[in-house]
Amino acid sequence: MNIELGKTAGGRGKLIPNTTLKLQEQFHEVMRFKHLSERTETAYWQWVVRFLKFHRHGGEWRHPRILPAAAVGEFLTDLSVRLQVAAATQNQALNALVFLYGEVLQMPLPEVGGVERVRRPARLPEVLSRDEVRWVLAQAAPGYQLPLRLLYGTGMRLMELLRLRVRDVDFGRNQIIIRAGKGDKDRVTVLPASLRAELPAHLEQWRPGNGPGNMFLPRGDCQTRRGESRTPPGAGIIGWKIICNGR
Repeated sequence: MNIELGKTAGGRGKLIPNTTLKLQEQFHEVMRFKHLSERTETAYWQWVVRFLKFHRHGGEWRHPRILPAAAVGEFLTDLSVRLQVAAATQNQALNALVFLYGEVLQMPLPEVGGVERVRRPARLPEVLSRDEVRWVLAQAAPGYQLPLRLLYGTGMRLMELLRLRVRDVDFGRNQIIIRAGKGDKDRVTVLPASLRAELPAHLEQWRPGNGPGNMFLPRGDCQTRRGESRTPPGAGIIGWKIICNGR
C-alpha cells in the first residue's frame, strides 16, 4: 500500500503531516521527522489516548481538532486532583498535548489557564553513602555488575548504555562518547577510574580467539530493509561491537 507522506513547511523546519492518514500515523510521521526517540513517542501517544478517552462521552470518540482549548486544562486538572499524579507526570502530559496540537495538528494551543497544578512539599533527597552504593551494586548478579556500574558512574541512560560500542570508549582521555543520545545529540561523559582496569579486561575476552565468540551486533545492523540477513559494516572490527548487549 502506498502512503503519501507529509510535506515540510518552507524554511520553518516543520512537517505538515498527511491529513488522509489516521491520527496515530500522523503522530508517528512527525515524531520520525523530528528524530525523537521511540520511547518518547510511546509515552506521548499514551497521553494522547488518555486525553481522548477522558473526553469520550457516550462511547463516541471526538477528534482533538473539535475539542476546545479548555479540554486540555480539564484533563490536566483531573490528573492533579483525582489521580494525584506527580508534577513530572502532569508536565509530561502537558508536553504531549502541546506537541499534538502544535506539531501534528498545526493548531498551537493558547495559554492553558485554570489548571490545578501539582504541588508537593519540598523534601530532601535520600542520598546513599559510598559504602551503601557498593553494597547495592554487589547484590546484583555478576553479569550485571559492570553494566550497573557504568550506569552509575557515567550518568548514561539505559538505552544509551545498550547502544554503547567499543569504539566509543576512549581510555586515553578517560572519557566515553555517547552518540545520538537524548534529542539525537552526541555528548561526552567521564570514564570512571574504578572501571579503567575492569572494562579493558571485559573487552579483551571478545577479541578473536580469546573468548566465547563475537560480541553482539544490533539486529538492525545484520538485516537489510527487507529483513534479509547481511554482513554488517565493521562486522569483523571489534570497535563496532556493542559492549552490553542487554540479553
